[in-house]
Amino acid sequence: WVLICTRRRQGHAQDAGAFAVECELIPVEVMREINARTGLATISLGSGPHADVQFLFQSDICGESE
Repeated sequence: WVLICTRRRQGHAQDAGAFAVECELIPVEVMREINARTGLATISLGSGPHADVQFLFQSDICGESE
């Protein structure tokens, strides 16, 4: 359900002229699918490495998270 809801929202955003979407705290597997299925640039904040852009926090850089 989350993927379907998110996909609809991204479709609406893209239709309105958006070029990117910020994805916060989305499970890694879901983020991978979102990135594969959208033409928008994806920006990950705590959503794993499968986005076009990934913001890293101190815990990521220091290897404190997976």
